[in-house]
Amino acid sequence: MKRVLIVTSKRLEETVREIVSEAPNEYRIEVLGLPVDVVALLTPNALKRQLLRELGKRGLDVKSFDFVLVSGMIPGDLKPISEELGVKVLKGTKTLNELKVAIRKLNELEDKLSFDKPLEDELREYVLEEVAKELQSIDFEKAFDLNGFEVPLRPPPVKVVAEVMDKGDLEEKLSKASEVTSFVVIGSTSTSPNPSKLPSLLKLAEKYFKVVALDSMFWKELNEGCKLGFDVAFSIDRSKIGKVKCDAVVVIPGDIEKGYWPSSPEEKVKSLLENLREVKSEKVFIDPVLSPPPNTLASLIAYYDLSKKVKLPLIMGISNFTELVDFDSVGTNATLIQLAAESGVSLVMVTEESDKARSSWYESAIASVMSTISLHRKTPPKDLGTDLLILKEKKIDRLIYFEEGEEIEARDQSFPLEESVVRIWIDGDGVKASVVRGREKYLVKGDPYLIGKTLIAKGLVKEPSHALYLGWELHKAYLAWKQEKSYIQEMPLKCPSSKEKWEELKEFFKGQL
Repeated sequence: MKRVLIVTSKRLEETVREIVSEAPNEYRIEVLGLPVDVVALLTPNALKRQLLRELGKRGLDVKSFDFVLVSGMIPGDLKPISEELGVKVLKGTKTLNELKVAIRKLNELEDKLSFDKPLEDELREYVLEEVAKELQSIDFEKAFDLNGFEVPLRPPPVKVVAEVMDKGDLEEKLSKASEVTSFVVIGSTSTSPNPSKLPSLLKLAEKYFKVVALDSMFWKELNEGCKLGFDVAFSIDRSKIGKVKCDAVVVIPGDIEKGYWPSSPEEKVKSLLENLREVKSEKVFIDPVLSPPPNTLASLIAYYDLSKKVKLPLIMGISNFTELVDFDSVGTNATLIQLAAESGVSLVMVTEESDKARSSWYESAIASVMSTISLHRKTPPKDLGTDLLILKEKKIDRLIYFEEGEEIEARDQSFPLEESVVRIWIDGDGVKASVVRGREKYLVKGDPYLIGKTLIAKGLVKEPSHALYLGWELHKAYLAWKQEKSYIQEMPLKCPSSKEKWEELKEFFKGQL
């Protein structure tokens, strides 16, 4: 049996003791709390001094342990103090959540522990495995079942529903949405009832989804849809109750025919409860409807209130907010899903109608996992092996080489043009480049780095200055494609920093902010 010492702070000593109780049987783990607030702030030498002092008080010899495990946040290389102490002092994880997984998997992860790097990348797949197991093990009260899709009465879990409007390349949108959910809502864009389009819509959607719902302004479309086999009729306000005959419906407040729409939380709750009394369907969802700013908080209160008063599943269309604010969708969707979950909402409906909302389905699928675990563990949605940090990082790494030798000022230079003309653009498939040299024409597509290498290998680009320029443009195109942004050759990417936006704003509002 291996004897291991874990070093932490007095403040966290008992918490860490609870964690190590789950260690594999081949390890005997002891915990030592140092009299400091944050162990990660200690230098290696300070750690050595504190460790020897506290072990001495207890009459323990550090060499009696097979290895010592410390916070992965401690700076520097621990090999020198390991040699001085005569025992390996190794870096563990950065967080307690990660430590829980690391301890349970210690027999598999021990060989990956090092003197100078925290247990991070190697641990990520284990953390994700734990999250996957936890998701499968969550015991929740089921409201009802729709073709094998289990609807939770309350979260966790939080599940994603995709809404797809019946325009454009519908099959492409349905295929993409099916990657994240098995429940789709077809949004009808009819300006007058048009039931004749419904059979083909249903047939196409059923290729990809277990549950196919219909949302329409017109009760005749909804009725015909339910007769054909759509599973759920959406947006049943008072004017549609009694007219729409469907086994499963989503009830909303208000009466559209009479022009009545409640605004305050109290009015929404009252109106929805009144509408519910008249509904005869077997399976009922409720949706007080999320309002865009500046009325969002009021509508969230309505969701929370209804979750306490009615034993029916709540569904929230978060795109009512995301599509009507000029914020990046990734943080917006994640925050809304967390708020929805805390308000008792078990299903979130998401669209991707505008360019700024592209990838919302993927973002929401990840956020739903994070929020589900957050509610289940009663902890913030972080350190889960996945995240939605798309443009930011939790920790920025930079490698500086050296600053020596003659300093040369960087300035613009002029070079001769060569015969080849290269045009670069992006589309759904990625980055492409067309080359015209005299009467010759070529098209190159694929990995942008390989496009550049191919142009040089084929002799289509010979001048170093031209190759440098094309490398710059190809990488710009790659970033724009990956981040779903605009790209026009020779134009700067639209990616200003928040500081740049703020500096611009200050110029217009001098003395007012």
